[in-house]
Amino acid sequence: MGLITVATNVVAVHPSVPVSNMKEFIAYAKQNAGKLKALAVTGKKRHAGMPQVPTMAEAGYPNFDLESWVALYAPAGTPASTVNQLADAVKRGLDLPESKQRADAAGIEVRFVAPPEMTKLLDRDIPDWTQTIKSANIKLD
Repeated sequence: MGLITVATNVVAVHPSVPVSNMKEFIAYAKQNAGKLKALAVTGKKRHAGMPQVPTMAEAGYPNFDLESWVALYAPAGTPASTVNQLADAVKRGLDLPESKQRADAAGIEVRFVAPPEMTKLLDRDIPDWTQTIKSANIKLD
């Protein structure tokens, strides 16, 4: 379900939990001021496009941390020098003005995370999401 569909359902009092492109949401929220109110953003800091909207922590949920991310993986056993070369190339690409402009145009916050920090993130997130999936009895079809 796309964000515009979700936002339209919210305006029509058929609420959902949207997770989508912030640029689209910001534009739609502005068009529907008075009918649609952003309650909180799920990241650790406020979104630059909606600085008046608090984070979930600021809204009273200090342990709520839900950010989407994308990672580049290499096969187990890949030499550290190769992993570091790939990471450096990705970082250089993300730092290009064109990359930043495209991300900004899409309403996306891009943040480079080095391999050791990504490992820590996975070590934290995988058990949390495993527990969430089990407790909600979610099954793959």
